[in-house]
Amino acid sequence: MSAERETDSDTNPCDTDDGETKPPLHPGALPDPPASPSEESTDAEGVQTRDLSGSAVAAEQLSSLVAAHSLLKRKNVYLLKKLFAHCKRKKIGGVSATDEWTSGKGDGVDCQEKYQETLELYFGLKRGVEKEEHLVQEEMSLLERELAEREAVASAANQELTKLQTSIGKRLLHPKTARQLTSKTIEAMISEQNSKMKDLREARLEYINMKNLVVKKKRQLTEMEHVDSGLRIQDFQQLQIDHQSLDRKIEDREEDLRKAELKLSESQESERRLEARVTCVQAALSKARLIFSRTQQLSTEESERLEELKRERVRMLKQDVSTKRIDLSAYPALQENYAANLKKMEARQRKLEALRASQFKINRSVQQTKRRIRILHKRNASLQGLGPGPTTTPVRKPSPRITRTPVPRIQLPAMSPES
Repeated sequence: MSAERETDSDTNPCDTDDGETKPPLHPGALPDPPASPSEESTDAEGVQTRDLSGSAVAAEQLSSLVAAHSLLKRKNVYLLKKLFAHCKRKKIGGVSATDEWTSGKGDGVDCQEKYQETLELYFGLKRGVEKEEHLVQEEMSLLERELAEREAVASAANQELTKLQTSIGKRLLHPKTARQLTSKTIEAMISEQNSKMKDLREARLEYINMKNLVVKKKRQLTEMEHVDSGLRIQDFQQLQIDHQSLDRKIEDREEDLRKAELKLSESQESERRLEARVTCVQAALSKARLIFSRTQQLSTEESERLEELKRERVRMLKQDVSTKRIDLSAYPALQENYAANLKKMEARQRKLEALRASQFKINRSVQQTKRRIRILHKRNASLQGLGPGPTTTPVRKPSPRITRTPVPRIQLPAMSPES
């Protein structure tokens, strides 16, 4: 509609100021150049005066040709707009408006060729439209003649039917009076029958219209069912149902995923707590190992001291045996040395007993430390989920067992004060 308004608002460049419309010019034809003033100016005796030179005539011809070219260009643009509006109104493809055509710019030869092609297309479309209009008019006239013939036949048949009904009504008798029916009664019966027939025709027409409407609706439904090539509305509905079922499955999977994430977070939290406990256990284990190494070092030192004391004891026993063979009465200095050594031996015996008690305590502490280390290893293995594996406690060689031999008591002979 906008194109129609634009074309209606445009003025035909072929229209003159006097309201007369010049015939359209052929694209290749040029209008006759206007008469020059020298040709129009004549004297009273009819002799034309030519005052212009050859250059002035050429300039005037050029100006007239330029004016004719501009007129043809404006006419070309006008006709193109009309053609584009017609094609747009009739929804005809293959013709599109371009700025080069509508503005009249560009190469003149190309524009002329395009214009010739478009003009041929326009006249072809116009001839097709005229042919279709002629066929439509012929078909309409044929249908009108057929309708008139059928109306005439129907009118004649209706008149014959009315005559037949009237003749039949005149031969009928009244059931009560046994007299012939009057003309008014017959006309009333005929008019009533005609009204019923009219209602029947209207009902039949309405039925036919409704039937055609049902057929049209069914056809529309059938067309609507085909969404695309090879697809129907039922397939689309089935796809919607499948999509809903998949959405429900996705929601279930998301719920399972949330539960799994919750379990994972709980397991990660328990793992962090377990790592903290393992760290504490490892710290306690390293501390116990340090205590064990120190205790083992002390035990080694005490064992070395005990061995030294054993060797000293054996040496003293040997010295005691050799001393028993000597008569101490003849050697007072030796007797004093013996008494002093005996006192030293008793003191060393008491020290040995104390060292044995200390060794016993140290051994018991070592056993307790080993037991604690085994317990810590088992706890660490159970926390790591590896089960109670073998402990990594280093095996220490057993120290030589200390045998307690009774120290012989040396009975010194009774000495007189003189000795």
